[in-house]
Amino acid sequence: MAGGAGIGVGGLAGGAGSGIGGGAGAPGGGPGGHAGGPGAAAGADCERLFTYGPTFAGATNQVALADLDGDHLPEIVSVDENNLIVSKYAPGGQFTTLGQYPVGSRLRAGLATGDVDGDGRIDVVVAHGAEPGNFPLTPPRVGIRLGNGDGTLGAEIVREVPTSAYWVAIGDIDGDHQPDLVVGDFRLYAMVNEGAGQFADAVPLLTDSGTFYGGPIAITDLNGDGRQDIVWSAAHLNVLLNQGQLTFTASQLPVPHLTSISQDQPADAFVATDLNGDGSPDIATIGNQTIGSDFLPRGWSLNVLLNDHHGIFVPSFSTDLPDGSSPAMAAADFDGDGRTDLALGRYDGLSVFLGQAGGAYAVTGCPAYSGWSIAAGDLDGNGTVDLALAPGETAINASH
Repeated sequence: MAGGAGIGVGGLAGGAGSGIGGGAGAPGGGPGGHAGGPGAAAGADCERLFTYGPTFAGATNQVALADLDGDHLPEIVSVDENNLIVSKYAPGGQFTTLGQYPVGSRLRAGLATGDVDGDGRIDVVVAHGAEPGNFPLTPPRVGIRLGNGDGTLGAEIVREVPTSAYWVAIGDIDGDHQPDLVVGDFRLYAMVNEGAGQFADAVPLLTDSGTFYGGPIAITDLNGDGRQDIVWSAAHLNVLLNQGQLTFTASQLPVPHLTSISQDQPADAFVATDLNGDGSPDIATIGNQTIGSDFLPRGWSLNVLLNDHHGIFVPSFSTDLPDGSSPAMAAADFDGDGRTDLALGRYDGLSVFLGQAGGAYAVTGCPAYSGWSIAAGDLDGNGTVDLALAPGETAINASH
């Protein structure tokens, strides 16, 4: 998946990306079913999946995993209000810092990783939000740092953008085989790759998200036509199908999601990846139905929508979640059974929804962790999928 806040396809990078702490009711039924609210814990105990791992520096905003030094193991790339930090899992189970780079005291910062200059090395892109106390007067910008191939990064290449930049994703949206940037917050812009890590001025894709804070961005081919499409979480979950020449047709998915009543709330997490093994990217998302008297979202639910191979998404599974902020989600096979599972993080806990036969999910709560950004990958090289979470925690897979 192209990195995105919270979440690009295959991760929350950026970006981009929700869940429940403690026990929760077991999702019931197969495709199309809706489970009840929180109840008795179901699925394996969290301790059978993960052990509490070493902490790493930074990551008060977002976290991503990428192999920056070419050893086939991912480094942790994290960003906070002041620095971009690259950390490596070292023998003995601790993290060493490979590099620390200033981001200019930004209130919010998005994150994506990928090879943007075609040299085979992974690069890092940071979408710089507003400086504390100056929003929205400080010009937002995107900073590109090219990878040196040894875990370190080069000097920042800066491009200003005409929107408050908090989310960024990397993917080839114009079909020239060079990865472009899609940047957004309450508007969505594209920046076309001009080669050597240089990008053209931002051009608008959607100029009204319906909310003050837009959310994560993912880039992937949703309908199998060979073009890279866009999923963007804002006041609605938006699907932009690529028609070529930087034109897109936009639609909104039929799931409970952030409404225009909550214009001061950040949008909800999602992942766009193949959840049922049929080769087409599906979507799992967190949504809410109402806004409380305290102006916080209420009526949270996890919703899974399956792709019909043509970019049409059909609701398949839904379960209620406790009220609370839902900032992060990641998808991977955590228990090694060949099915895609979902990790949902929030400020007071982590929940893992294990994929079951027939499209249902069994949930286990992990209250020892917290995470408003999650990235999944094999940190220790033992063949299982671990988690890196903002604010600098790791969950090391112990399931098999």
